[in-house]
Amino acid sequence: AGGEEERAGGGGWRERAAFARVDLFLVLAFTAELLVNAYAHWLRAFVSNPWSLLDALIVLLSIASLAPVGLPLRLVLLLRSCRVLRIFGKLRSVSKIFAALYYSLLPMANAFFIIFIIAVLITRRKKTRPKLRIRKQ
Repeated sequence: AGGEEERAGGGGWRERAAFARVDLFLVLAFTAELLVNAYAHWLRAFVSNPWSLLDALIVLLSIASLAPVGLPLRLVLLLRSCRVLRIFGKLRSVSKIFAALYYSLLPMANAFFIIFIIAVLITRRKKTRPKLRIRKQ
């Protein structure tokens, strides 16, 4: 039965056990990081920072997802991936890169639109050009 389940794409018990161990490790690492962060910034500064509150919510949901109650794990995984967004706010160089990419979208779209129009005109002209037939005498 295990082989059929693996072939069907459900993953075997070994893969599930490995993912469960990785999940437990990540939850413990996030919890330790949150506790160190709370201790380093003390309670008032920690609670007044919205990013810290988001981290606390994500860690609490992650801990709750470890219980065998059957909480929706997709939501917890989605919230966990939102923690990466926090890094972008702290790194100025990454923020500048994203701002530059954002501000370059409209000029690049204009350039691609002009290239598209030129390409359409060129291909249309080739299709509508009459072919010259040479008659043999």
